[in-house]
Amino acid sequence: MPFAAEAAAETTAAEIDAWLADAKATERNEPERALELSQQALTAARRLELQRREARALERAATAHRHLANYERAFELFAEALRLARRLDDRAVIAGAENGLGTIHYFWGAWDQALEHYQRSLSLRRALDDETGVATALNNLGAVSEASGQRAEALDYYAESLELYRRLGDRVLEASSHNNIGLAHYRGEDFATAQVHFEQAHEIADEAGDLLGVAQAETHLGLVHFAAGRLDAARRAFQRSLDLRRDLGDRQGIAVCLHNLGVLAREEGEPVDAIESLERALELALRLDIPQLVRDTYLELSRLREDTGDLVGALADYRAFKDVEDRLFSEAAARQLAHARARFELDAKDRQIEQLEQRRQRQRQERTALLVFSLLLLAILLLLFSRYRLKVRGHREIQSKNEALETAQDELERATRAEVAHLGRVASLGELTAAVAHELNQPLAAILTNAQVAESLLAESRAAEPRAAEPLAAGSQAAEAQAAEVRSMSPRPAADQADVAEAVHDIVVGSRRAWELLDHLRKLARRGEIVLERLDLRDLVRDVEGLLATESRLHEVDFGLDLPLEALPVEADAVQLQQVVLNLVQNALRAATDGEVESGRPWVRVVACRRADEAVLTVEDSGSGADDEVLARMFEPFYTTAADGLGMGLAICRRLVQAHGGDTFAERRAAGGLAVGFRLPLAAVD
Repeated sequence: MPFAAEAAAETTAAEIDAWLADAKATERNEPERALELSQQALTAARRLELQRREARALERAATAHRHLANYERAFELFAEALRLARRLDDRAVIAGAENGLGTIHYFWGAWDQALEHYQRSLSLRRALDDETGVATALNNLGAVSEASGQRAEALDYYAESLELYRRLGDRVLEASSHNNIGLAHYRGEDFATAQVHFEQAHEIADEAGDLLGVAQAETHLGLVHFAAGRLDAARRAFQRSLDLRRDLGDRQGIAVCLHNLGVLAREEGEPVDAIESLERALELALRLDIPQLVRDTYLELSRLREDTGDLVGALADYRAFKDVEDRLFSEAAARQLAHARARFELDAKDRQIEQLEQRRQRQRQERTALLVFSLLLLAILLLLFSRYRLKVRGHREIQSKNEALETAQDELERATRAEVAHLGRVASLGELTAAVAHELNQPLAAILTNAQVAESLLAESRAAEPRAAEPLAAGSQAAEAQAAEVRSMSPRPAADQADVAEAVHDIVVGSRRAWELLDHLRKLARRGEIVLERLDLRDLVRDVEGLLATESRLHEVDFGLDLPLEALPVEADAVQLQQVVLNLVQNALRAATDGEVESGRPWVRVVACRRADEAVLTVEDSGSGADDEVLARMFEPFYTTAADGLGMGLAICRRLVQAHGGDTFAERRAAGGLAVGFRLPLAAVD
């Protein structure tokens, strides 16, 4: 059973919270409904002895009375809420009640008291980290500063409040701040700036669905139009504001709009309409007890009646104006303020005693908290330092590993390039095999023939040599006969010895030719890194001519060179650059036989020249050429137009040329065929 009662109480407490939330949401646009919800919550909180909710309900009910212009009742409820909240140390309600009391004093014209309440509310809001409350307190301080003639200080308060509302996304209060800033500029006769802020307030309030904010902006825009002489625009703005306030039940706003419409009608020369609007405004202001509006309306009626010739009525209204003005700060009002101050001073004494005890306790807590905070801060610093060291160490390890990875990648890339180039050379060797074998047949056959001739000549020479005779006594007949026989034998002619020397020379030449061919093949098949050396591009082209002479004859293609007289020095790897030229010429030899030549045989020509600071080599052929797609993709890997091709030859050529700092090109010749080649930077002059 106790559990059931507790559950019922919790449910009722939740309902009270919901009523108070609804009251806060509707207090501006529907103050009567907000008052009803607040009183309902207040009754339930007192019945359940929920004092914190009771204090909040008192604050909400007081706020609703303030919006209904019931300032006396609002003052009583705010004071009661403040006393209860102080006893409970509910600083949020204390701040709200201080703000409400400041607003009441503001309407009564007691600027000093209003300023004190607003400042206490601001301090509490900041201590609670309540940014919305801080913005509201700043807004109210701006209103008090402006009312006391400190317009610059008021604008500073308004600007700070506006910035907070924007950051919080509170569009309703942002519009309210724009209205306040506009009013400050309006009272300073800066009508253009005032109009800008009123229009912004109107736009923001309209987007937020804040009808009261829209009505206030319309009223203020009407004042700006009236001051600028735009009477029609002013009338429309005042009328729109009046319609909205009637829909909202805002009686104070209705009285203000009626007053403004009366003043406008007087300016337009319509005294009947003016008197009617002003009298209705006066009746409502008297009923709501708004002394400032009553005073201003009596003054306007007095002037209007004087303009229409009703001097008696003008005098009566003027006397009433003076009475109200005198009563604004009469002894009764002073006594009321003194009474309120005395009540708050008594509460202040009690509060000072409580605050003194709380301050002592707070100091002890602060010292303990400071010690804990210092230890915690030290631990955090140590942790951060440790993390920093770990982070630095980690960065160093990552950097070291990245450098090692980059080095490995570079080595892999170099190895891959060398392997690709080697494979290209090996592929080229396969195509050169038949031509080189045919080329070697000639020097080897010549070597064999010349060796056989030399062998034959040497054999004959040995056979013709005289036999060695036994030594005889000098002067004997046998010796003389032997000498005569030797003299009678005719020696080998000198021509036979020349033939032997020539045969031996041919053997040496043929051997050197065969050795050179095999050396070229060995170099092409060699695997290794790029070894840059200074070489003449013309000599390299001549070496390729020697390698491909037989292949050009096999293809029945005329192969020629067009080389300049001056040297073409380049820094390059001879074997790799020779591979590029060899590949380009082999492709040209195959392509030359594809076209139709008008006269003579197909041809391939290697042209080398100097252009600016580059050496340019072009391999031209008399073939059928190629279309745009083939030209665009010729150097792409695995792209080929040959049925048995791999598409890697020209791609390898481009990679090798680029590795030497040059580039490749391919273009159609005007007379047919292709011109494919490369450009390399010339070596610096020693």
